[in-house]
Formats: sequence, C-alpha cells, structure tokens
Amino acid sequence: MDFPGAARERADLLASNDRPWIQSPREEHADASQDNSPSSNSADATDADHVELLDPKIVEEKALQLRPFGNCLLAICALISGIVLIIGWGAGIEAVTHFGHQFSAMVPSTAALFLLGSGAVLLSEWHPLGHDPVDFRIAAGVIILGVAVANLMVIASGTANGIDQFLLPRPEMFADIRMSEATSVTFIILGAALASSNRPEVKSVFATIALMPALLALTMFMFEAESLSNAMFFSAISLPTAVCFACLISAILLRNGNRGWVSVVLGNGTGSIALRRVLPLALILPFGLALATSVAIRYEVFDTRFQLSLLALASAFAVASLLISGAHRSNLIERERAESEVREAQHAMMLLKSKSRFFANMSHEIRTPMNGILGFSDLLLRDDLPPEQNKRVRLIHESSQNMLKLLDAILDLSRIEAGQLTIKLERTDIHHLIQSCTNLFKASAATKGLRLKPKLDASVPRYVIGDDLRIRQVLSNLIGNAVKFTFNGGIDIAASYKGGALMISVCDTGIGIAEDKLATVLDEFVQVEDGDYRSSGGSGLGLHICRELVELMGGTIALDSVLGKGTCVNLCLPLAADKAHDEADEKRKSAQPEEQLNRWAGRRVALAEDHDINQMLIMEMAERIGLEVELFEDGEEAVEGILAAEQDGEPFDLALMDVQMPKLDGIAATLMLRKEGLDAQSLPVVAMTANAFRSDVEACLAGEMQAHLAKPFTLEQLEKVLDKWMPPNA
Repeated sequence: MDFPGAARERADLLASNDRPWIQSPREEHADASQDNSPSSNSADATDADHVELLDPKIVEEKALQLRPFGNCLLAICALISGIVLIIGWGAGIEAVTHFGHQFSAMVPSTAALFLLGSGAVLLSEWHPLGHDPVDFRIAAGVIILGVAVANLMVIASGTANGIDQFLLPRPEMFADIRMSEATSVTFIILGAALASSNRPEVKSVFATIALMPALLALTMFMFEAESLSNAMFFSAISLPTAVCFACLISAILLRNGNRGWVSVVLGNGTGSIALRRVLPLALILPFGLALATSVAIRYEVFDTRFQLSLLALASAFAVASLLISGAHRSNLIERERAESEVREAQHAMMLLKSKSRFFANMSHEIRTPMNGILGFSDLLLRDDLPPEQNKRVRLIHESSQNMLKLLDAILDLSRIEAGQLTIKLERTDIHHLIQSCTNLFKASAATKGLRLKPKLDASVPRYVIGDDLRIRQVLSNLIGNAVKFTFNGGIDIAASYKGGALMISVCDTGIGIAEDKLATVLDEFVQVEDGDYRSSGGSGLGLHICRELVELMGGTIALDSVLGKGTCVNLCLPLAADKAHDEADEKRKSAQPEEQLNRWAGRRVALAEDHDINQMLIMEMAERIGLEVELFEDGEEAVEGILAAEQDGEPFDLALMDVQMPKLDGIAATLMLRKEGLDAQSLPVVAMTANAFRSDVEACLAGEMQAHLAKPFTLEQLEKVLDKWMPPNA
C-alpha cells in the first residue's frame, strides 16, 4: 500500500511535463557524448545519483520496500495506545483515560483488546530459539471475538452498562462509559479476521469489513456528522478508538499484502503500478472537495445553490483530472516500455554482433592451418603413394574434414541465428548427390558390417533446382547419424518425387530413440543421454541444424523412432525439376587427367598470400593444372607487381588475393587496381579468406572482387572458380 505522502510526491513527479532533472536514457547518453571531461563526468555522476533518487520508479520501489516497516509501525501505535491507557486506568490518571477531556474515554476492555490484537500481529513471525515460529493471532482473535460478544450480551441483558462495569472493581467509574455497540461489532469482525489467519483470503475480507466502521467514524469526525451517533443500536466510535482500529486493521492488511485486494494494490503488474499512481488522487480529491464544501456551508461563504454548482464543477474537474492524469501516466508507462524494448533489442544486437565477430575470428584462425592440412593431403592422395602411406594420408584427410565439419556446424548455427544464411538455388544432380552422400559412409558401414544402399524411384528427376550444398549437408548428416548409431542390420535410403517435392527417407535398424526424447532431439545442443548415444560422441548440433536448413529451404523434417528397433527420418523438400542438361559441365567432369593438366597452360596468375603454408599449397595446385604463378607476400607488393606487369606488356589473366595481409589488405589492394584502370574484364580478382560468413563474402564483392574462395579449398573448388572467371584453353 502506498503512503499518501510518497504517492502524492510520485504523482506530482509523473504529472509534470517539465522535468529537467529527470532525463531519459537517450538524453543521458547524448549529454555524456558531448562532454567527456573529468569534471563533466563527475557532474554527470552526481546528476545520475540525483536522477535515481527522484525517479518515480525508485520512489515507488522504496515505498514498497517500507511495507514491513509500516506494518510494524501501525501495530506499535495501537500497542502503545493500549499500554498507555491501561496504565492510565490503573494509576487513575483521568487526563490519560479521557484524552485530556477532549474525547470520550476508552474503557480498559477496549484498550486491552487493542493491546492483545497488536501484540499478536507483531509476534506473528516470532521464532523462539531452536523452535518453529509461533503464531498468536488465532488465539488472540478468538479472545477478542469472545470479549466483544460478551460485552454485547451484558449490554443487551441490562445486567451492567458493559463488561467493564460487570468485571472490574469500582463499577461506578463505568456507569456512564463503556465499549460501544459499534466498537463491539468492529471487534467481533476484527477477531474473526485474526482467527482466520490460516486462510488469507477470508482474513482479508473480514479485515476490510472491520475497517469500514473505523473509517466511517473518522469521516463523521471530519464532517461533524451526528446522524449515525443517534441511530438505533449504535453509539459513535470515539476518534481515538477509530484511529487505533485504523492502525491495527491496516497492519493486518499489510501483513496479508500478498493476498486479497491489497495484493492488487501492491502487485508488480502494469495494472497495479497504474492503480498506485491514480489511487491517492482518487481517494484524496473527493474528500477534499466534500470537506471544502462542508466548511463553506458551515461558515455560509456562499448560498446553497452556488455551493452545489461549485461542488458539481469541482467534481467534474476532479474526475477529468484523474482521467487525464491516468492517460498521461499510461503514456509514460508505454513510452518507458518501448524504450526498454529498444534498449533490450540494441543489447541483443550488440551481443549478436560480438558473437558473430568471435565466430568469424575463430573461423579464420582455424581455417588458415586447416587449409594447409586439407590441401596438401588432397594433393598427396592424388599421387601414387604406397598403400600404407595412402591409408595414413587418408586418415589425416578424413580427420581434417571431420574437424572442418564441426567448425562449419558451429558457423552455420551462428549464421542461422543471425539471419545471415541464405539458400542458393542452382541446378543440382540429385541422383549424383544422393549416391555421393552414400559413398561417403560406405567404408564405415562396411567396417561395421552394415547394409547401405540408396534406392531412387523412377519418378525422381536427375536434375532439380535447389541448394546443392545444403541438401548435401542435411543428407550427409542424417546418413552419418544412422551409421553411427546402428550396430546390426543396415540403413535404407529411399527417394521419390511427387507434386514438385522430393521426398527422402533415411531408415536404420539402430538403437532408436525413446518416445519422451523425440520432442526435443531436434533442438539445439540436445543429445540423448543413453550410454550408446553418449559413447558415439557428437556436439548435439547436427539434427538441429538439419531442421533449420530444411525449414530455410521451405521443407519439413519428421522423425519416427522406436527404442531398440530403429529410427526413420523423413525429408520433404519443394524442389522444381530441371530437364536441361549441362553438356559443358559433363564434358569438364569427364575430361581425362592428362587433358586437365594442360587446360590453363600458359595462363598467368598473380598470387597475393602472406601465409607460407598456403603459398606452397596454392603454388602446387596451380602447377598441376598448368598455371604460371607469380607470388606476392602482401597487398602493397601485389599492386606494384601487377601494375608493373601491365606496363611491361605481360599482364596477368587473374589474381588470387588473400583478404587479410600486412601493409595492405586484399580489398584495399583490389580497389587500388581498379582505380588504376584494371577492371574486372582485364583482371578478375578472386578473394581467398578463412572468413566464411556471408557478410565477409559481401564485403569482398563490394570491394570489386569477382569471386570468393573460402579456406580451406580443394583443387576441384579452385578449378570451378577458374572455369568461370578464366576459361581454360580450348
């Protein structure tokens, strides 16, 4: 519950449009960027502290944090009143018992019940040393209820003026004073509230009902009303008694703050926040207007008709003020929420950029040495090696490929999260793709004695329009998983085509997946925790990335599995059939090795590369296909050498340009060449970089480079780029 002063202060702060001492985060940032001097920083820090103290949210939080203190303070007020009055009656100090003869006396029974009730509230969380907490509220509630009922019975029977005259010595002192009927009824309801402390909702209802007579008595005192005091059964509750009731019942409600209507006022929701900001005005304005009118009537400031007109106008103004104030605060809340969402979005974007930078750096650092390992092992496998050496080189090559696949999986996940991964539509030989993916795992399947053979339905066209790389990535991952988790039987790969969609199923007779794990196995970093799964290793990224890639291609992936019997993964990819046949591509693929050795004989290529292993690798690749290569070890040297060759009449046909080089990077070097008049027609530039993000590729293309080779690359990938930008000899 808000304290009136704090609420009024908060309302004033929020209602004001001119708040120079309260700045939005955007304004604070702007001010900080304009002045970075030490003195200004110190001043900003001081202002920030001032802002924090005056921010309505801070004021509200501080007020809510004071709830336990307020609960105790209110109960202590009632407790002290009871103690003082009992001492006054015991000592016979009439000035104390009759409140200096300003108000009606509070009899000992009333004071004792206030003492009992407030003490029970204060001790409700008392923890005796080494024992469970003791709650006196139920017992106190029963006693209060019993005493109040007994007082009414004594009054009704006419035996005495009240329970004090009936029980206490010197009954003549209580001949004219007693616990009134209204006070007794209020105590009965209050006792019921304390007695139902184990049921917070019921307690809240009783406490709220008990608060009404106390508030009514306080209102009567403010307006000097007398009609209720002369009513049939009730005599008025005195002002001190009403104040004690208000304090004690408010303490009970605050103690019960997480239940009932009080929980709505003290809640953290948007509605509760808005209510706390409007409620003080809604309570104060009507009473203020009514009190002002009452005073005007009492002193005959205006005639009655004018007073009624003024009251109507003031009431309308008060209602309009409340509505406008509420709308203004709602706008402020909405603006604060929008600014908070913007800040969160900016923070998320900053984290995403940091993550992307980290992955880009990691990719570059790993791909650079991997380029040497994969490239040289690929070249060695093309040589006529002894069987034992060939086997060892193949193991090196396959291990490097597996490491590269893991790196690619991590990078793919980062690209997907950043929305940087796009699908590239091109003509794809789906027959060759499925067969080649199967061939990748034939050796490992044969080692385990597993059957592995694809079956393509006659309806499957040879060529489709799709992303060859991503389809291959998904299918290879599914077949690899099937081989990994199958120990007996085999893997069946089936493909069919219907209604413009390619359907592929990969079914195995492996260990299967439990039904309760099927819902999450496609999620990120999820692996089944069974022993056979864990012993097979893995990052838990493969299936998740498969699902993301399939969805990017507009398809679906479904998983059916029975634990101990096997798993079947069904892919459905919308791929248009392409009947065209690329004869040039087929001719290149069917070319004999001897012919390929001389395809680029006599063609000159400038190689700008600072890494010695990559220099050796690319030079050897180039020699194998007949290229004449001149090496430059940085961008500055490459620009000078290429321009010099152009002036000497021996221009280069193409440039292979590393992006990250000392002195001058590849993009800057390319731009300098373009500025000197060497356009893409006269000198195509192919970027070579270990940075494989789409943003890196786009940066290279924006730097007037024509193509991008991601390290590590193979001789076949190099040939494919050369085919496009430097066609081979006829």
